[in-house]
Amino acid sequence: MKRVVTLLLILLGLTAWRAWVVAHVQAGLQVDEAQYWYWSEHLDWGYFSKPPGIAALIALSTRLFGDGLLGVKALAMLCYPLIGVVLFGWVREVLRDVSGPGAEPARAGQLAALLFIGSPVAGLLGLAVTTDALLLLAWSLAAWALWRAWRDGRWRDWLLLGLWVGLGLLSKYTMGAFAVTALGFLFTARREADRAVPATRGLPVAVLVALACIAPNLLWNASLGWPTLAHTAEITVGAEASNTWSTLGEFLGGLLLLIGPLVALWAVARAVRRPAQPTVVPGALPRRSAWLLALWLAAPMMLIGLAQSLHAKAQVNWTAPALIGLLLAAALWLRAEQPAQRLRSLWVALSLQVLLVGGITLAQDVARLLDKPLPRNLDVWARMRGWEQAFAQLAPAAQAYWQRQQALDASLPREVLGSNRTMVSHGAYAWRAFGPVWRAWREPGERAQDHYQLTVPLQPGGQPRPFLIVSEGPLQGSLRAALREAPQRLAVVDLEQTPGRWIHLELWAAVLAPQTSVALHTVAP
Repeated sequence: MKRVVTLLLILLGLTAWRAWVVAHVQAGLQVDEAQYWYWSEHLDWGYFSKPPGIAALIALSTRLFGDGLLGVKALAMLCYPLIGVVLFGWVREVLRDVSGPGAEPARAGQLAALLFIGSPVAGLLGLAVTTDALLLLAWSLAAWALWRAWRDGRWRDWLLLGLWVGLGLLSKYTMGAFAVTALGFLFTARREADRAVPATRGLPVAVLVALACIAPNLLWNASLGWPTLAHTAEITVGAEASNTWSTLGEFLGGLLLLIGPLVALWAVARAVRRPAQPTVVPGALPRRSAWLLALWLAAPMMLIGLAQSLHAKAQVNWTAPALIGLLLAAALWLRAEQPAQRLRSLWVALSLQVLLVGGITLAQDVARLLDKPLPRNLDVWARMRGWEQAFAQLAPAAQAYWQRQQALDASLPREVLGSNRTMVSHGAYAWRAFGPVWRAWREPGERAQDHYQLTVPLQPGGQPRPFLIVSEGPLQGSLRAALREAPQRLAVVDLEQTPGRWIHLELWAAVLAPQTSVALHTVAP
């Protein structure tokens, strides 16, 4: 019980610290976070680039905690300590099964949980609202259910396996790689010869449950021409080739960041100094089974990331689920029966790593104390800064315009066209208090490139109507040609986002010509 209480205090303490960092820095939302918030205000079974899990999570979060910065992020941030709790229970159970009586599996579970919460993945992704929060939670829960289903063959565990995989798919299609994990483990892990229940008897049930969970999203995609699957294929298989050695180096560096550079260096030094020796415990499940589970949990995602890095640019977070298998391997390698004194150096390395990640998130405060500018590439908040303030400066001109228009015709809607995804995402969140209807511009005849172009393009037809445009520069191309007359620029904002980099916004009053034609809710094949 003492270990459980200590672990919970550490998990909640680090999460509270990270919440304070978010509130202290006040950098705002990154463009994807703002887009996810917009989705949460328009709940559906799918979106252009992602399944609906992240939108549902933010919708619940904002209803519980409000739509301020921490309110949007709260439940996503809380996923990380919850993952730590799951890792504690799962690793403790696996180690108990393979270590037999006399072991201390609780310490192994605590070790895995702390290695996770102290990793750069939890330290940096845990500050943001990303699909990885739900994905990692579902992956860890599915790993626990898979171990139990293989060990006991109970229907309940097979049903839970299908449920966690299905919910993971509703967060991110990356969860589909868990099928390789499950099949690989079930067909390679040996079981006792006298087991009457086949190792895979419940697999069809798990598959059916997972398909039932993802079915509404697939139907939504089918009704709109499969936009999410097309987008996923475009950024993976269809991504443009790049410098192979450079992207491979980025991928290998990303793997090092999964568990943390200081902990990784400690592990290498420990392996060279004292290689782990396998042990055989009478009456326990074969330790090989647990090692196989760790292998199949980590290897598929790592190989997928490697293949992607050789083809184009691989994002570090794409391989994040591999961390779950690596943590089980770490617990097995260090072995629960080892005396705690031998792990003191690991706790030192982990503590220094947490401080290092914390220092990165507060780098601007450090630079301010040193009276030196912070380089943009060292500022993890760089892309989030300034957007809400910039739109706040445009708001008075926009509201004055609407007051004039509605004085002439009270039935006119408050419509704003964002010239790109960034404008709509940040603008919708920044102006949420007075809630205009946001529209997106899509080149006539072209396939939708984001969710706004897919679902809320500027609708043509009817009488010419006035609306506002927010852009990052002069209006050009087909958008300018679709206007009945020259637009009127109402306001311009220039705000320094980071040293040497500015946010430039322009607010225009325009009238749409009636002959403009933009298709609604269609995706070209």
